[in-house]
Amino acid sequence: MKSDLIIDEQLTIPADELIIDVARSSGPGGQHVNKSNTKVRVSLFIAGSSALSSEQKTQIFSRLGHRINRSGLLAVECDRA
Repeated sequence: MKSDLIIDEQLTIPADELIIDVARSSGPGGQHVNKSNTKVRVSLFIAGSSALSSEQKTQIFSRLGHRINRSGLLAVECDRA
């Protein structure tokens, strides 16, 4: 079950706009890392988001352009506890 992503009091990204993937993390971590999905990746199509204003989209492309692929997908991942 996905939940909305609450950024602050004024901005919430609807759950249906988020793409959430889990996977096994690589690298050190002992036997546990090889048996459990310990890496999470959250992605959002910036241009298609109904929650973001055009000004916010422009700021995101300006500041995080290096993290956005050619399709306009911003992906953030974490594999640490």
